[in-house]
Amino acid sequence: PKPAPPAGDASEASSDECAACGKRIKGGKKVALDQSWHSDCFKCVECNEVINESTFAVIDGNQAHEKCRKKQTCTLCQEVIASTLLQALDKNWHPACFKCGKCSQPIADSNFAVEEEKPLHLNCRTIPPCVVCEKPIDGQVLNAIGKAYHPACFTCKTCASPMTGSYYPKDGTPYGSSACQTSAA
Repeated sequence: PKPAPPAGDASEASSDECAACGKRIKGGKKVALDQSWHSDCFKCVECNEVINESTFAVIDGNQAHEKCRKKQTCTLCQEVIASTLLQALDKNWHPACFKCGKCSQPIADSNFAVEEEKPLHLNCRTIPPCVVCEKPIDGQVLNAIGKAYHPACFTCKTCASPMTGSYYPKDGTPYGSSACQTSAA
C-alpha cells in the first residue's frame, strides 16, 4: 500500500490569507499594500464599499477610493496634496515642502529637531554641544551656569556625583555641595 497523500492540494497550500477576513484565498485575488485580499474584502476605509478601481488612495496605511479621500492641503504651499502626504508637527506637507527652518533644504528623513516651532535638520540646530563630553545633545538639555549639558554629564566637579537638584556654582563650575565648592578653593 502507498502512503496517504498530504492533506489539501497544491493550490490550497500555496494560496494566500486575506488581509481583511483572514480566510484562505482560493482563485482570484487582489494584491495591494503588500498584502493579498479577496476582491470583495478590499474595501474603502472611508465608505466601506468595495474598491474595484485599479488606483486608490492610501490614508494612514489603509486603502480608500480616490473620491473618498479628504483633500489635504500643504501647510507651506497651500496646494492640494495629490500623492505622498507627510504629516509632521500636526500639519500636512508635500515631502519637498517640509524644509529646515535654517538651511531651507527639505528634511528627507524622519529625524529632525524643533526650535522656535520650526523643523530643523539635526546638524542645523542652534543648541550647542554638551560642555562636558562635547557631543550633540539630542534629548533633554540641562542649562546651568550659561552652559548646555546632557543631564548625565552634569556632575560635581569635585566628587563627580550626579546633580539632579540644586548645585553650587563657583567661577563657572558646578559643585554638588557647599563642602565640594569650598574644597575646590
